[in-house]
Amino acid sequence: MIRPQVILGVFAMAGAIFASAVLAGSGADGALAAVEMREGGRMNGPAAFYDLCARTPQDCPSPGSALAPDHVRMDEAAAEAIMSVNLTINRAIQPVSDFERYGRSDVWEFPRDGLGDCEDYVLAKRAGLLAMGFPESALLIGVALGVDTPYHAVLLVRTDSGEIVLDNLTDRISPWRESGLTFVARQSAADARHWARVERATPAPAGEEPVTNVSSTPMRVIRIPQTFR
Repeated sequence: MIRPQVILGVFAMAGAIFASAVLAGSGADGALAAVEMREGGRMNGPAAFYDLCARTPQDCPSPGSALAPDHVRMDEAAAEAIMSVNLTINRAIQPVSDFERYGRSDVWEFPRDGLGDCEDYVLAKRAGLLAMGFPESALLIGVALGVDTPYHAVLLVRTDSGEIVLDNLTDRISPWRESGLTFVARQSAADARHWARVERATPAPAGEEPVTNVSSTPMRVIRIPQTFR
């Protein structure tokens, strides 16, 4: 069983160890791509998200989260926490598809038994950062085109240096525009109980330093599921 209190104890020990790695990988001078995702119109999110919120509302945004849109100051302490959570959860959970576990294509569930797929990793990382004091409104679920699946879910942390991606396919964190992912939708920054389309990113401004800490997993374009159109 994977217990949140056990994971948080590991976070506390892991933070100092990985601080230098995250800062070196993302630019120790804070030179991250400080560009927010641009939201399009509202849309229906994954049906499994709403099913999760109906079954276990504690794993979903609270109504009050819509009242305080917020960003995290990307200092050394935040970098330690983000890297520690990403790495610890990636190591703690064994990847298993929903078809293998439930015989269905999409089930969102907090991975209390230590098993799960991409969105289950996201729920655990969100819970870990919340327990470490991150504001709920700064933690959003993003959906991108996936590898051999209709979509891939990651956790997005809204910081004053741009939105940072926590992905179960890599132990490195990266700005969303440098993640190698093609984002389709995410929870709305105005109200995380709702979802919005993600507009295409603009090219990086001239002179902006590239960030190389991206996943090595190749992404290929597949059809966009009807839910996200």
